[in-house]
Amino acid sequence: MNTSEMISLYQVHGSRLAVIDGPVRQKSLSGVDGLLTDMHGVSLLIKHADCQAVVLYDPENRAIANIHCGWKGSVSNILIKAVRKMVRGYSSHPENLWASISPSLGPCCAEFKDWKNLLPRTLHGFQTAPAHFDFWGITLWQLRSAGLPSEQIETSRICTACSKDYFSYRREGLTGRNATAIMLI
Repeated sequence: MNTSEMISLYQVHGSRLAVIDGPVRQKSLSGVDGLLTDMHGVSLLIKHADCQAVVLYDPENRAIANIHCGWKGSVSNILIKAVRKMVRGYSSHPENLWASISPSLGPCCAEFKDWKNLLPRTLHGFQTAPAHFDFWGITLWQLRSAGLPSEQIETSRICTACSKDYFSYRREGLTGRNATAIMLI
């Protein structure tokens, strides 16, 4: 593999994860919402607007992941699945992982009118106002549930709908993208 290759996704708001462990013919994978690798020089790129990009880093075993996590990803526990996949694939220990959460829809703007039918009861406690939910809090809870220490989880706490510095489908009604990438060097 080249020393600086970029792999991206055509995300589908699902919970499939792809492990990059060798050459990839298609540089943009379809039907996948997370990438994992321990290969140096391979950049894992997630495109997002109001959803979160959550990067995971294992400094001991030199492995990384980049996960697209919207509300459907939260419902399907994609972050817990990613941590488990790192444990199985790279012998990672969750207590050694570091995580960073990108700018995304904040609790001020994460409105879900049909939340009773869309969100499981386990997430109802994260309601901050009528039909509004704290997905930053949900992500922190899920990562801590997977074994990551709170002090190793960083969140930007920037709401994409409130900040004009980022694309937001909720704010603009148009499709635009932000990008988050991670690479081992």
